Amino acid sequence: MACATAVQDAPAYEIEMPPAPGALDAPWAELEQHAGAVARNAERLAIALGFRPAAVDRIRLAAQLHDIGKGSIPSAILDKPGPLDSDERTIMERHPIAGAEMLERPYFDDIRPWVLLHHEQPDGLGYPYGLPDEDIPLEAKVIAVADVYVAMTTNRVYRRSMPAGWAKRELRRVAGTQLDEHVVERFLTITS
Repeated sequence: MACATAVQDAPAYEIEMPPAPGALDAPWAELEQHAGAVARNAERLAIALGFRPAAVDRIRLAAQLHDIGKGSIPSAILDKPGPLDSDERTIMERHPIAGAEMLERPYFDDIRPWVLLHHEQPDGLGYPYGLPDEDIPLEAKVIAVADVYVAMTTNRVYRRSMPAGWAKRELRRVAGTQLDEHVVERFLTITS
């Protein structure tokens, strides 16, 4: 597979995340596994929401690349076993912007906003811009739900994974504030 710097008309299946500068192989491999799981869940969710096949393919690609901007984050922050301090959190919250900048090619024009906005929240408390619900594309909301679920059900350096049932209860709890309520409900129907 070619990296994300591939020619602008490369098919989606030839795109993968490039190695992070200075990152160790194991942490980057974990990010790539996370991206693959998010892409699979986003694809299932997009199908369940009724997106056309071509749109499903683009959502899957955006989900695969949603954290590509983490390649610009120092490994000391990515691999930190405890909570991030406010300066580290500010750096981490720049990864959607860095990812969108990495995708500044015509081939990615449609998916760039979804990568940029996948951490925005319906309550306006997301990042990087704190957008209101109506300004967040549905495709970014799909990626957000898939991302949060995979993050909760996977071991991280700073915490162990939670069982799927607990993760689903947490999705219900944050539906309408941190995540889109309709997208969460549809996700729960396909994962039950």
